[in-house]
Amino acid sequence: MSAYFYVSYGLLWVLVVVLATLMLLVYRHFGLMAMGTYEGVQRDGLSVGEDAPVIHGFTASGDPTTITIGDGVRRLVLFAATYCEPCDEVVPWVQHLNALNAGIEAIAIVRGPDQEATSFEQSHGPGLPTVAEGPGEVFGQYKVRFTPFAHVVGGDGRVLSKGLCGSATDLVNLLRSAGFDEPATALETLAAAADPDRHNSELDVKAVR
Repeated sequence: MSAYFYVSYGLLWVLVVVLATLMLLVYRHFGLMAMGTYEGVQRDGLSVGEDAPVIHGFTASGDPTTITIGDGVRRLVLFAATYCEPCDEVVPWVQHLNALNAGIEAIAIVRGPDQEATSFEQSHGPGLPTVAEGPGEVFGQYKVRFTPFAHVVGGDGRVLSKGLCGSATDLVNLLRSAGFDEPATALETLAAAADPDRHNSELDVKAVR
């Protein structure tokens, strides 16, 4: 066979490899886009029914702390950050949840050293115990990429519900999905009284989704 044939054959395979590589890059690009959508982020976190890991970190005073999940205490674990605007919106409602004494304890987990926990508590005031993950991997262990994100965990340590938690409506939906109807209804009533138009519009958006 002529040299021209072998050169053409080789160039054809090079073209096939280049096209395959480009296709993989395109699929990866759209896959990452999908992961960054509301629906994609909602799939983050531990699976419902999965055992939640023990939380190791540091309090706002700099003391090491361990929160044993599955110790009989039902918890809402809110993953937050000091630079997160949606966190600023939902934290007061999470503090309301703690004030209700409804049998579920809310805590916040923030990235970084103990100073981040200090800053977070100073920004939002008392009512929401905050733990900084420090050099640990709490965010990674709970498979959380974005904030605010929450897990509702039963007393046996299993995840009851999880998802983005950037508003009173998100918080209410998470609690209701976990079976905590009483605190969910109490918070829903407070939110509706505080801003009925916005609360109703958020409910409409959730219905569309």
